[in-house]
Amino acid sequence: TDHQVLSTNQSINRSVVLMTMSKTTTCVLVALCVAVALSPAVVSPCAAAGGKRAPAFESFAAFLEGNWQVRSEVVELASGDVLSGGDEDAEGEVVTHQRWVVENGTGVLLGSQFDNETVTGEIGNEQALSVEFNEDDESKNSGVWSIGASDLDLEPQFAFNFRQQHNGLWVSYGAFGSNNKGEDATTKQHYSFVIAAWDSYVLTVYGAEPGKAVVFTGRKIPEVKEQTFWQKYNTMIMVGGFMIFNMWMQNKSRAMTQRMQQQQGAPVSEQAGPVSESATGEGDSKKDK
Repeated sequence: TDHQVLSTNQSINRSVVLMTMSKTTTCVLVALCVAVALSPAVVSPCAAAGGKRAPAFESFAAFLEGNWQVRSEVVELASGDVLSGGDEDAEGEVVTHQRWVVENGTGVLLGSQFDNETVTGEIGNEQALSVEFNEDDESKNSGVWSIGASDLDLEPQFAFNFRQQHNGLWVSYGAFGSNNKGEDATTKQHYSFVIAAWDSYVLTVYGAEPGKAVVFTGRKIPEVKEQTFWQKYNTMIMVGGFMIFNMWMQNKSRAMTQRMQQQQGAPVSEQAGPVSESATGEGDSKKDK
């Protein structure tokens, strides 16, 4: 009958509408998941864990600028045993904290450092640092490293000239110590400075004591930048927006379902309009009369 055909068509239309709304909701959910996965709140921890590609080495000036933690240990060269310092020091470990900044207008790196005894928390041995680069070296990879009790008492500690090796490491080596030059040199110390990665180095000093070496290992401390409002709350905003959208879709689907059910329960004439005489057979009966 016409009523059954109409009901069937309405059921099909209802199914199509619901399927379309379901697909739309699914697409929005997938887009939200992708947005959340790529948000800084998720990407940043992954980058911290090593998911982000390490920045390339640009120059020793750019490499050294920032905050560092430096640990030292004395090693016996013949046996390789650690004599003091490092994790094996039973009396606690001394950590040296360094901070380097670029002096405006000169390009000189100015630094400061102090020692922190990890067990007692005692602070001491505060010193001033500076790194001046050679004027004819635009790469900022050669110059002089100086140290002293204050900015006015700086003395050269070693000259450096970093060169990249075939394996990608940057290395400098030479004489170490302010009293290690000329015929009147009182010690014969030498060093090797290896930049192991964009945020770490190994400085080894030989000759301070016969048969021993002092190894300094530095690790750069990344600066924590304050997050913007969007970086802090983007995930919550997107999840809240999706929940509101989902509620709107559900209300719209519920209203459409109720409207279709009301239409199915109404008389056929109200849904399909006036029915012609030929469709009902009344016209033929009148002609027969």
